[in-house]
Amino acid sequence: MPKYLPITAACISTGIGGLVAVYTRLLVQGFDPVSLGVLRYGIALICLLIGLLFIRDRLIKRADRLPMALIGMLFFSFFPIGFSVALKYTTAAQGALVFSVMPMITVILAGLARKEKITLKKVFGSSLVFFGVASVVDIDSQGGGETYFGNLIMFCMAFLGAVFNVLARPYLQKYNKLLATTWFMLWGWLGMVAVLISSSELNFYIPPPDIWLIIILLGSFGGALPIFLFNWALGNIESTKVAVSIGFNPLVAALAGIFVLSEAVNAAMFFGLAMVVFGVLAANWSSR
Repeated sequence: MPKYLPITAACISTGIGGLVAVYTRLLVQGFDPVSLGVLRYGIALICLLIGLLFIRDRLIKRADRLPMALIGMLFFSFFPIGFSVALKYTTAAQGALVFSVMPMITVILAGLARKEKITLKKVFGSSLVFFGVASVVDIDSQGGGETYFGNLIMFCMAFLGAVFNVLARPYLQKYNKLLATTWFMLWGWLGMVAVLISSSELNFYIPPPDIWLIIILLGSFGGALPIFLFNWALGNIESTKVAVSIGFNPLVAALAGIFVLSEAVNAAMFFGLAMVVFGVLAANWSSR
């Protein structure tokens, strides 16, 4: 396998995620985030289940089923709901940039758990991504307290993503990547359905026909594909190196936000995004 193939897959995944962030923000205005998550991740789950028909290894050991189910519920239940709620209050670009602090959190968690060896290049690359975020996100410039609240929720989602990176990687190394991803997604989707059914304040909302195509695209090419690519990379290289690729998320989100949502752009944004790119390169740099 080419050495840079996993990180390339991760960058493509997070780049798609940046575009999804823009269209998710476009949809969540007046659309229940839980219903949106159930629809989008339900479509993604169907795509992954179809993919399982083409692999032979479809068995997960009994001892691993419950831990993997809990990890899937932790990430694929709470994350999509929190992500959609955050984008109700903050801009697509700012939300994606705040989420890009995930590499730094992953470095800290992987080090504390002694799962990976923390190198200077990883720390330096993650720091560049972090300072790139800090130089761009101005929580008071747009939306005031609402934007601050949205960015705070997005930061919590970044922490949740880092936890998933550290906890899920051993299982993605142990099992077929598509099989493990589908198992995570299955229980995460069931968790969202349980929240929807058990809540007296939430009702499943069937969207109008004119936006079904967008939802299907968000669930397949914007859901199943980037999730699998990210997990495939996570099963082949260290979680810290994969997490740094999240820097491509704000790159795409910022550009798409300008053209799709007519969001403001300034020089600080491009400076911060440049730091994010250098951070990705630094964390994955090899002298060979």
